[in-house]
Parts: sequence; structure tokens; C-alpha cells
Amino acid sequence: MHSMCVDRRRLQNRSGFQTVLLANELEKEVERLQRAQTLEQILPARPPVSETVDYHGNSVRSPSDDTSPSTAAGPTRWFQVQDEPLHTPPFQLNEVGLSFHHAVTLFNDFEELYLPHFAILEPITSLRDFAQQNELLFWAIVAVVARGKSDFSQRSALQSAFDNLLGRVCREAIQSLTDLQAVLLTCACPPRLRGSERDPSWMRLGMAINAARQMGIDKQQDEVLFGARRARH
Repeated sequence: MHSMCVDRRRLQNRSGFQTVLLANELEKEVERLQRAQTLEQILPARPPVSETVDYHGNSVRSPSDDTSPSTAAGPTRWFQVQDEPLHTPPFQLNEVGLSFHHAVTLFNDFEELYLPHFAILEPITSLRDFAQQNELLFWAIVAVVARGKSDFSQRSALQSAFDNLLGRVCREAIQSLTDLQAVLLTCACPPRLRGSERDPSWMRLGMAINAARQMGIDKQQDEVLFGARRARH
């Protein structure tokens, strides 16, 4: 009789323990689904792109005319600039000047070649506003894409000017999410150096991780991630 009571208690304890484990797993799964849904809202899927001609007669990429169910909902492109070219002055970084048309070309190339591997940026509708509000990220994108352009005559001057800008921003604690994204972009796409021992990517990555933690981006809860973070964005 005593043996039967002991066995019953063990079964009850084991059942209770399994119930707690199951409840914890369900809570984690609900959290994961909630965060996945939130990220989908922030980073909508990009549709296939095709070549079209803009009003300047230049070849640019535009959303595909595919009307299949996957694209019928009309997901927006990341780079959908709406600025008036005639009313947008050239962009300037120290002695480096960049025309609006050249900037649009570089950002189109970034969307096609780099964004699929760095899909953490919010869509851009105004290049002028983006450059004014997010100077470091704007020039980080320009510098990364320009490295692969053999016909870009200001590559060396641009890299030097960008390095100086990055150094000024990193002298103080990073508090802007887009500045943090710019640092991460330089880590993901570093310039070519004579040796890997001169590559600052690992050092910058450590700085970016600590900056993200200071801003509260490492928090799991959505209410903290989007409500109480200290990053200005």
C-alpha cells in the first residue's frame, strides 16, 4: 500500500513538472511568433524588380509587373524615392560632391546587390531627408557601393572623408539606431586593406554590440524593444 502511494506521488510530481515545461515552451513560442510578426511589419518583403526607363532616359529598376498572388498584395520597394531632382541640391561631404542622379544610381545598386544581405534598414522615400537625418548611414551606403565602381573618380577621397565622419560619430556614445546600422554596414562590407590584421571590423563590431545593449536593443520583450529603448530614431 505504501509503495502504491509513493508511486502515485511520483507520477503526480512528474506530471506537474512536465506541465510546467510545456507551459514554458508555449510561452516562448508565442513570444517568437509575436516578434516574427512585428519584424514582418517593419521589413516588408521586396518584390522582383525589372528594368525600366525613367524620365531622364536612364535605366532604373522598378517593381515587376507580375500579378501572381505573391505580389498582388503590392509589397513596397525599399528605395522608392519621391524627391524632385531639380529641387534637390548635390550632396556634399567635405570636398566630395555627389549629384542627385548619381546618388539614386548608387542606392538602386545597393538595394539590388547589398540589401538582401543587410535587410535591417527601413524603406526610403526621400533621399534628401534621409541624408539630412541620417548622415552617417547615407554616406556609409554611398561609400560601400562606390568601392565597386571603377568609373567613380572620387573613391579615394570619399573613403577618406567617410572615415573621418565615422571617427567623429564614434568619439561619443552611439544613441541613434541608424548610426549603429552604419557601423554594422562597415563591418559587413569592409574596405580592402593590405592585411587582415589592419581590418577594424572586429573592433567596430564589439563597439556596435555594446552600443546596442546600451540602447536596449537586446531586450526580448516587444514593449521594451519599441517603447523604452534609449536610441533616438
